[in-house]
Amino acid sequence: MKLFIDNTPEQYKHKKTTGRIVLIYAIAVIFMATLAIFSFGSAMKGFDHDENVYCSAGALIASGKVMYRDFAYLQMPLLPVIYAFLFTIFKTTNYLLAGRVFSVTCSILAAFLVLVAFLRVFHHQRIYGLVMGVSAAILYSFNPVIQCAGGFAWNYSFPILCIILAYLILTGLDFSKSFKARWLFLAGFLTGAAVFTRLAFAFAGLIVFIVLAFFTPVPVSQGNRFKKLLLPFFAGAAVPSALPIYYFFRAPGSFIFDTIRYFIITGGQNWMPGWKEAISFKEKLLVAVNVLTSPSYLASLILFLLSFILALSICRGRFWKNKPLVISISLAASLFIAAFVITPVQVQYFAAPVPFIFMAIIYAVYGSISAVNRESIKKMILCISAGLFILSAAQSLYNKETFENIALAFSKENWIPTEVYAISREISKIVGPDETILTLAPIFALEGGERIYPELSTGPFIFRYSRFLSDDQRRIAVSTGPDSLPPLLQKKPAGAVLAGFENIFLERPLIEYAESRGWQKRVIGGLTLYTPANPN
Repeated sequence: MKLFIDNTPEQYKHKKTTGRIVLIYAIAVIFMATLAIFSFGSAMKGFDHDENVYCSAGALIASGKVMYRDFAYLQMPLLPVIYAFLFTIFKTTNYLLAGRVFSVTCSILAAFLVLVAFLRVFHHQRIYGLVMGVSAAILYSFNPVIQCAGGFAWNYSFPILCIILAYLILTGLDFSKSFKARWLFLAGFLTGAAVFTRLAFAFAGLIVFIVLAFFTPVPVSQGNRFKKLLLPFFAGAAVPSALPIYYFFRAPGSFIFDTIRYFIITGGQNWMPGWKEAISFKEKLLVAVNVLTSPSYLASLILFLLSFILALSICRGRFWKNKPLVISISLAASLFIAAFVITPVQVQYFAAPVPFIFMAIIYAVYGSISAVNRESIKKMILCISAGLFILSAAQSLYNKETFENIALAFSKENWIPTEVYAISREISKIVGPDETILTLAPIFALEGGERIYPELSTGPFIFRYSRFLSDDQRRIAVSTGPDSLPPLLQKKPAGAVLAGFENIFLERPLIEYAESRGWQKRVIGGLTLYTPANPN
């Protein structure tokens, strides 16, 4: 006997269903808007010296410089070109703020796509999909590794977004039927964009290629596989690859050194001043353990393990036929490996696997409910999964930083990019227009409209490893170091010296240059500015 009888007339049932769908998506939008405010607020805190590299490269490109040839840049070229485009279009010299806004926007969109993935797969169980999706988006956004990767102006959140989009496109295609080649082209374009922003994403690109080349079930002969699958994908990837090819032909030696040889030379050295000991696997493992045991990351991994065990026990032999699940696990594993390969290991390197942990959970749970016939068991699995997600998300929300970040989003005067810009303008007023500032924090000079030494465009990075480079390698890399700095300053004297942002061990040669000339010393926003007694 039914306890509830639906007396809704047939003509109104469609409207009722439509209204429920609208309500579900309205709730999703409200949650995502709140998460966006939180993420934006968290992105206005702190300042990392890596941001000097990315923002300075974008600013120099916008001023007409050619990357690699005129100044060093130690990554693939796509992000600085995007930054230069944004700086030019919006006519801004607030480079740090523009970079942060772009980065956090990519991170917010990635969280939104995690929600979309849940709603797409669980479209017949929309309420459960919404609950798990919103909870997953919260876990994603509140993960300190994601906040680190998406809250700074560097090259993590954009390639993560690109790989997620490529994944959603590929897992959404039905290769057993006819499909549009443009979707494969777009997936290739996005994968290429990720790789040519940060080379470590080549591991993920390799997984996508292997899946298309060997494991995609299409009703065509092996001879047609290249034409129907790989050719559109490679054609899409070729579009962003035009950028590194262009820069390679402009300065082949510099491009190869900056993107490959530099990391081979310095990869075994410790990043801290002193550079005496190589980083061991044990030290890398310690960083990884600290990252993976953070509450939000650990909660995500526990949810994955539980769903994995559930799917394995229910599906058994059919487990490995769940292609989206296998692809998700493969992508997460490949990006974990990429995090270990790079030396030294940094916290933000572990951001890339996070979305694919959630994708694996999606298909593990969905595979489990698809493998059982009894509706009661399906609902039990969904209820338990949704409950675990809610509990995990709740523990992430329960901290005062949540409210601090939301408040900070509406307090522009307290944003770090605002403070950096104000310091830069003050420095510019003291130094005068178009002076060359000797500094390992170039963004403070560039945001104020001053010039920098191209040899120091990477801030401390090549500078601190200069002792491992030959004179020829320094020339090719458009770089300098403590030993080669004096001859450079004899040819191109500095108009001012800015110190106090990096370690005193690194900045000592710059400070000695200013002190040997008896320059005036000022403290501005925690930084030390040295200028001639009578600056212009």
